[in-house]
Amino acid sequence: MKTDPAQGAPRRPEPGQILSVCFEVPVIIATFAPMNRLRFLYIALALTLLSAAAATAASPEKEWPQTHFAWGADVSSTIDMTGQDMSTFNLSAALGYKNRAVQLAGVGAAMEIGVSNSARMFPVYAIVRTPFTTKPSRCFMEVKAGWSFNQMTDNASQSGLYGSAGIGINLAMGRNFRSHILMAYTYRQLTDGYKDMHAVTAGIGINF
Repeated sequence: MKTDPAQGAPRRPEPGQILSVCFEVPVIIATFAPMNRLRFLYIALALTLLSAAAATAASPEKEWPQTHFAWGADVSSTIDMTGQDMSTFNLSAALGYKNRAVQLAGVGAAMEIGVSNSARMFPVYAIVRTPFTTKPSRCFMEVKAGWSFNQMTDNASQSGLYGSAGIGINLAMGRNFRSHILMAYTYRQLTDGYKDMHAVTAGIGINF
């Protein structure tokens, strides 16, 4: 990160740098997607992130308000890296506590819909997002741990451990909200002849 010689403080990332990350990372991952349909989905997601970054990259950094209640929602897609055709489109929400060092610490749930089959997965989890600093920061870490209730392609129901860890970049940072993009590793325990799922998830979201 560059330093302003006049003030000796780190500069904000340039809008062009943010736009580059928003566009290039999902497209690179899409290259390794096992299906043409998933590649199209990820390119569409990349264009969505690019549009969001273009609208928010130049917004000023501001402190969080005094309230400690937080909630947020995300839209994302998960690419199954185990070759079981279990990639999904995801909608998630979370609520909990926030302060200057923690963007969100609480509980969340998601609905994950199979892209090319009838699988449905419903993880419930504890979630923490933190930049590890009390100052406004563009980057943060997200960790999830919980349990997933799964409806498989053969209509069999099962459940197992669920976890995720990733890095996010804040886009808009207002007094009442923050929008972000996120890239994460996702793990899901599967049984009944399925291998445990290891996947990559990318998405966009907003916190209040």
